[in-house]
Amino acid sequence: METVAGLNRNASGSVTFLGEEILHQPPYGIFRKGLALVPEKREIFAKMPVVENLLLGAGANAGYEKTLEHVYSLFPILSERKNQLAGTLSGGEQQMLAIGRALMSEPKLLILDEPSTGLSPLLVGQVFRSLEQLGREGMTILLLEQNVRHALELCHRGYVLENGRIVKEGKARDLLHDPQIQKAYLGF
Repeated sequence: METVAGLNRNASGSVTFLGEEILHQPPYGIFRKGLALVPEKREIFAKMPVVENLLLGAGANAGYEKTLEHVYSLFPILSERKNQLAGTLSGGEQQMLAIGRALMSEPKLLILDEPSTGLSPLLVGQVFRSLEQLGREGMTILLLEQNVRHALELCHRGYVLENGRIVKEGKARDLLHDPQIQKAYLGF
């Protein structure tokens, strides 16, 4: 059985992006189509400066200077620390760097896997405000998050997964006020 990025290639199903099957495409092919992932563990290059981590995300983006300025406007601390080694940043700053690196590719879809993991409440707020700003700018975001309240307050639609299956879906504001969701996930 062959696996790639944790996917069982013998499993049934499909993953389509912009009408094209991408399940069996290599990561660089998916990236070129405009899909960017911010993994849960961030996976920054710790021994490289912040700015070099960001530039790696730009790939072949010739107009990266404007995108870099946009990332710095979303996360001013990255501009202040652009020459600092990425591994010396706090956890929240590393998360901002991981998001910024993904944004450098100017993705059509930004996927974030548990962006609040390990962050202080203050930094969770900063990260989520930046995601809210990106949404207002028209960025399409798929957010995988266990912090249900923050996620539903930020998103337009929500999907509740249990054991890998969707058990409830709908408008985020409706899910936020759903008694079953409140009891199971929000502590009401």
